[in-house]
Amino acid sequence: MPSINKEVDSIIQKIFGVNEDVNLTFTVDNSLTKNSLDGYTKFPGGSSFFFDSKIELNPWVLQNATKEYILVTMLHEAIHSYIDYWYNQYLTKAIDSSTFKNRFPIFWNYKQILKDPVEIAQHNTMAENYITTMKDAI
Repeated sequence: MPSINKEVDSIIQKIFGVNEDVNLTFTVDNSLTKNSLDGYTKFPGGSSFFFDSKIELNPWVLQNATKEYILVTMLHEAIHSYIDYWYNQYLTKAIDSSTFKNRFPIFWNYKQILKDPVEIAQHNTMAENYITTMKDAI
């Protein structure tokens, strides 16, 4: 998967209309098993012009899933990571709520109005907005 970082970078830029550099590092978390998470995002970092994140993948999934499933897992975690990064920018007051709302209006509605937990809000946002892009990547 040598070009996956570039592909995910392109998809994140397409989904979110961003211009900042995106650096995603995918590694394997050997503590994950067949019955655990497919992957997860470690806390993302960077700046307003550079997004940097490390995503841990399940070795069982990498060895047993289809290439398409692995790609979607990577995209899924990359989207979580990107939303988490900007949500943290809002929580730490690096950006204001208007900036966050403009970037992620549906996420903001789920999180703030419906009081859904963050992960559910992100999954609903992905389902409503990014499925076609993920499908097209496959």
